[in-house]
Amino acid sequence: MIEHVYGELPTTPVIFAACDSKYFMEHALPFAVSSSKAGFDTHIHVNRPDDEVLSHCDVISANCENKVTFTFDEFSSNHLDSEEKRTFYACLRFFVLPIILGVVKKVLTLDIDCIVMKGFEFPETNYGYFPRPNESDPGMKVAAGAVYMTNKVMGTAEELVKVIESTPLNWFADQLALSSVFSRLPSDDVTCFDHKFMDWDFIEGTTIWTGKGMRKHVSLKYMTKKDEFKLGRTGVVV
Repeated sequence: MIEHVYGELPTTPVIFAACDSKYFMEHALPFAVSSSKAGFDTHIHVNRPDDEVLSHCDVISANCENKVTFTFDEFSSNHLDSEEKRTFYACLRFFVLPIILGVVKKVLTLDIDCIVMKGFEFPETNYGYFPRPNESDPGMKVAAGAVYMTNKVMGTAEELVKVIESTPLNWFADQLALSSVFSRLPSDDVTCFDHKFMDWDFIEGTTIWTGKGMRKHVSLKYMTKKDEFKLGRTGVVV
């Protein structure tokens, strides 16, 4: 679906997210600063960036100690209806993931509205994901906000793209595809993330906070922490 990607690719293991221009301006700075403060290089991919996005890339880089790289694409979603557009942007990071794995050894793919609260080690396995076995809805059995792969399993990342592209762009398409693909992997090569690693209730001590649904707009705790990370190394909220 994404035919041409341009920009600067990373060269080291990264924390990675993808988004449109609106979400980039809203979330990319605290995402990248929090990742950098936790000790990671960061990569962000943006669909159809506008001039404001391109200028903001320099602001983000200036506010991060660790390396931040950016890529872009020009795929137009104008022919999609509202649900299809929403689903496309949710799936965008997985469309780009094989390209990133083509140049680095390890990638943790997160939602752009995540905040990395503390440092951690990448899994020793080739895979990591967040299963939710107690959910009855098939689309809810995986939390797609955190997915880890190494370049040794590039074929799985490519298969994930094929599964998503072979199904209608209905909401939860990415989570259904992840559930299908990960259910067929050898369990001893998969790290299962849990609520101690990522949560959407913004609990102190969790490694990653993710702004699931409306929580990112109504939680004072999340919004305050997000503003703290906007300070970056310049000490000025952007």
